[in-house]
Amino acid sequence: MRFSTLSLATLLSATISSALPTALTEFYLVTSSQADPSSNSSQLQGVSATTPFDESPISGTKLLLRLLEPGYNTLPKFNLDASTGVLSTTLTSSNVPTQWNSTTVQDNAELQFVAEPQKANIGLGGKGEYLLSVGNATDGWTICESGSGESVLWWKGTAEGCSKTYLHAVTDAPYQRKLRVR
Repeated sequence: MRFSTLSLATLLSATISSALPTALTEFYLVTSSQADPSSNSSQLQGVSATTPFDESPISGTKLLLRLLEPGYNTLPKFNLDASTGVLSTTLTSSNVPTQWNSTTVQDNAELQFVAEPQKANIGLGGKGEYLLSVGNATDGWTICESGSGESVLWWKGTAEGCSKTYLHAVTDAPYQRKLRVR
């Protein structure tokens, strides 16, 4: 069977689109050194899954977004409220679900989440609307070392060792460990 160039391009586009969120709810966030999407998030160049974590557990007032190595069991899903520019996720601790909301993203600062209502400046941009953006810019995310040595997401981080990345909204989690049922 022969495919015309146009039908092959349409097929590839549909395959890639199926891996991208169709709504601004229930998606995973991954970093990658490439801006272009992939139908399989595990095949993005330099891909890393992300999860919120508490840099200073004693205070528990803000969360940062850190990178995860292969071998995790679960990842949180995120939602984006386009009207407020707030990225959010719900995490459960001691059987109590808490919604964590992104704060306004600023230059040379970590992406932060707090457990209070917010107005922020995050959106989706890029070709296909799958890259997280700040003020319509998708180019500016960096991975920098936190005070505790974790690799965390910054916007336009300038510290030594920070590296450029893209923050993708995807429907499938990369390199997730599958639990075996016996």
